[in-house]
Amino acid sequence: MVLRGVQPYPLSIVELANAQFLEYSVALESDFHHSFSAPSHAMNQVVNWQVPEFRLLKCNVDANWHKDSRNGGFGYVVRDSSGNFVAAKAICF
Repeated sequence: MVLRGVQPYPLSIVELANAQFLEYSVALESDFHHSFSAPSHAMNQVVNWQVPEFRLLKCNVDANWHKDSRNGGFGYVVRDSSGNFVAAKAICF
């Protein structure tokens, strides 16, 4: 999530991430069923975290879902342009 041209308030970014998680949770509860999988090349890719541009925040998000048990989890961490921790949250469902 990159926000340009706006003041990066950490609480606003956390609230946006929570709203996106809620939207995702509601979609899971609906009768909308699809099977999604990552391309096989994505599973072997190593990516190093890089700091965002000066005065920006970076929100890294990850989620996992097990189709058969309908269990999963969601988490995010927000860091500033110095790599300092700003906020984080993890939720199991």
